[in-house]
Amino acid sequence: MKKIIMLLGILLISSIAFANDNQFQTTTSAFRFAISGLNGSIGNAFESVVPQGGSVSTVIATTTMQISSSSANDTAAGTGVRTVSVSALNGSYQIFTETVTMAGTGGVNMVTDAIAINSIEPLTVGTGLTAAGDIYAGRDPDGVTGTPTTIYGLMQVGTDKMQTSLQTAPDAGGAYIQGIRIDLSDTGRVADVRLRKRNTAGLWMVILEWIESSDSNIQSDDIQEILPVYLPAQNAFDLQVRVRTGAATTVTSFMTGVFNAFN
Repeated sequence: MKKIIMLLGILLISSIAFANDNQFQTTTSAFRFAISGLNGSIGNAFESVVPQGGSVSTVIATTTMQISSSSANDTAAGTGVRTVSVSALNGSYQIFTETVTMAGTGGVNMVTDAIAINSIEPLTVGTGLTAAGDIYAGRDPDGVTGTPTTIYGLMQVGTDKMQTSLQTAPDAGGAYIQGIRIDLSDTGRVADVRLRKRNTAGLWMVILEWIESSDSNIQSDDIQEILPVYLPAQNAFDLQVRVRTGAATTVTSFMTGVFNAFN
């Protein structure tokens, strides 16, 4: 099926080459990223490609993030994950990494207040060799299920990292998105896809829209022709999808690019 691309007033930049791919690969002043996103069920309303589903929650001022689990076995001496590594941005939009010791369904405050959570990964584990529950970054977990009132990040049980299309560009240099791939897990699905950005005042704006079909052998071929695209420093961005043909389906995404390319 022919894919339809609409370009909504964005700046297109010619291709730039950097070092080897990793989730966050440091070159000199640039950070190369390769980010996977997952939403287990998207229907005929737009949802972000994030594991918690729905529309994402973000903050425009630093907040004390709390790390919790849906399982009481994710504790300092438990059988599940014992410590996690959290990559986040501080109030100056600078990247920092913090190790958090888990306390089950109770929330553990991060030492440094954050304005965005970009990744959660297990660091040390017990005899279960993996997280026993979902690992959340958010505010005010209930202490029973571990679910925060507001979720800013989620590493699902059975995975080894936070699978999310939501990211925030650091303090300078902005972000160049060089590649985007969307996969719809069930056949017979046609979906609308959009790339959004959010400025520091909290305003979201759609900057690219296109159509994907699960029956196409090559995903996102037309979108690659107009990449890379530039997003300003300190802006958040994510991918949203809605299914226009067929029932709800699992959606996965993959984005590659560079943070702080000219910082």
